[in-house]
Amino acid sequence: MLVIAPQFLAPADLRKPKKSWNDMEDNESLQRTHSGFKVQKLTDKVNPDDFLRWRYNDWRGAEPALNEGAPIDSFTAMDSLIESILKLTPNAQTIEFRGNSEGGQFMNRYLAYSKALNRIELDRTDNENKIKIRGIFSNPGTVHYFTPLRPVFDKNGKIVRWKEYAFESPENMWPFGLYDPPPYISESLNEWPHRDPKAYPNKNAYEDTLLFAVRNFLRRSILAIGRNDDVVGGFHLPKGPGPAYAAQGNTRYQRMKGLFYFLHDIVRKNNIENTFPPRMLIIENVEHNAREVFLITEPYSDIIREAESLEMPL
Repeated sequence: MLVIAPQFLAPADLRKPKKSWNDMEDNESLQRTHSGFKVQKLTDKVNPDDFLRWRYNDWRGAEPALNEGAPIDSFTAMDSLIESILKLTPNAQTIEFRGNSEGGQFMNRYLAYSKALNRIELDRTDNENKIKIRGIFSNPGTVHYFTPLRPVFDKNGKIVRWKEYAFESPENMWPFGLYDPPPYISESLNEWPHRDPKAYPNKNAYEDTLLFAVRNFLRRSILAIGRNDDVVGGFHLPKGPGPAYAAQGNTRYQRMKGLFYFLHDIVRKNNIENTFPPRMLIIENVEHNAREVFLITEPYSDIIREAESLEMPL
């Protein structure tokens, strides 16, 4: 087993501290980043431009890095990492992802639209060489919808109805929806050579592509949420500058529950029950804590199941 924990750097991660590195050897602010992993210390000889870095939240949604002359986006960076690893380990049988909070936001989008994952699955289709791609994303502050449909919650956090926004509405803007996506996503939607044009003869090409993205996402993904991550204004819960955040719900628990119901609805309406059903783990007595989520969700073989008796609200 090979475990890799990539970190997408923000400008603050490369900022030289006021004190010398030696004086700050034991300082937690130096040794830890928001992702919880130790980072390599920079020296006066290191140029921050040697490291790819993103505006604080941009890396979660396939946006380009800030580096001049290096407009590589975060999804392409992950694609390159995965394909490089597979060149070194060509007999690998499983690729597994984990992402919590902002990492969960990244994985929510990446598992649906990754060009590398599509290529890998296309190249490894025979039974002897088949590769399994799977991922758990947990406690994300925002989620991604494949259509402009959004849940409407009452004051008790129950979905009472659904509202369909215009495609080009603020509520459907990327990365919350598919309005005005970055180039990587547009290319991904247009470059799937292995989608079956006969699978949905009554749908137009755009809808075919979206359903293919849904199939990819359902096959690869498991949603996970702490039951107690249900506080309005909870720990670093992104509220955002506009309506796209509010249209998804007021808490992480609401936003994940809405996505889960939405996935059930899109499967039912488009007769794609012959794929994996939406799967979500609701983890009792857990708040916004990656360690508790990932400890509880081991081993992986025990969590391939649907959410616990959640009924469609409508």
